[in-house]
Amino acid sequence: MSDTTTEATAAFAFMTAILKELDARHAGFADAVFERVEADIILHEAIPAYADHLAEGLSWARAEVIKARATG
Repeated sequence: MSDTTTEATAAFAFMTAILKELDARHAGFADAVFERVEADIILHEAIPAYADHLAEGLSWARAEVIKARATG
């Protein structure tokens, strides 16, 4: 695993932890963030090298937030 991949994974894990906490305090917060980031990915589709990685990371983060909602 490259340093860049490790750093990206750590960044998504950190972002996900923050989103879980804020979503627990303010229902729907994470959904609003995901919608905004997904809109930005679509807007900047001229950079497909980044879009795929961001979409993959968001899918992982969204699944973690949904799991946190279900388990409380």
